[in-house]
Amino acid sequence: MAHLMYTEISWGRLRDFGMGFLTLLHRAFCTSRHAVCVAAEVDGRVVGYAAAVVHVGRFYREFAMVYGVPAAIVILPKLFRRNMLATFWRGLTYGKDPGDGGSQCEVLTFAVASGFSGRGIGTMILKATMEKLRQRGAEAIRMGTIAEDNSVAFAMYSKLGFKFVSTRQFYGDTKVHVMEYRFDSTSQ
Repeated sequence: MAHLMYTEISWGRLRDFGMGFLTLLHRAFCTSRHAVCVAAEVDGRVVGYAAAVVHVGRFYREFAMVYGVPAAIVILPKLFRRNMLATFWRGLTYGKDPGDGGSQCEVLTFAVASGFSGRGIGTMILKATMEKLRQRGAEAIRMGTIAEDNSVAFAMYSKLGFKFVSTRQFYGDTKVHVMEYRFDSTSQ
């Protein structure tokens, strides 16, 4: 999953911390009691996945406690490059501000390998992720980092029932759309 994030989410800054950091992050997604991971495999290869958290702040606190030292070791050599301090700071403060008073339940990363797009894999992954979050008590789910120019993703999330909330500055030089899905009595 870390490799898929690295290769398919080219605009994200977390990839700049390298595969060591992404591996730790995805290990946390897979093992945290605050997270849900859904992956799609074809011939033993992960071709898509979503990693979501029931509560952003709790997940990042747990990540810091369990993986903080190893994460610091792998990112320290990269930390003082241009824009990396801002990325690091944004990561540290992200869990405290979901924006717009919204849900702390959020899909933090989602990717489908480019050779497998257009086959419905992403829709299946997101539906399964949404169901797992609903079962864990989520009332709403945020998609907080949809690149402003990613009209395909925006259309897919809209089809699934996500509603546009706002456009926000992200990492200082990138704008992203924030969308939210609210569970109601008819969706259960």
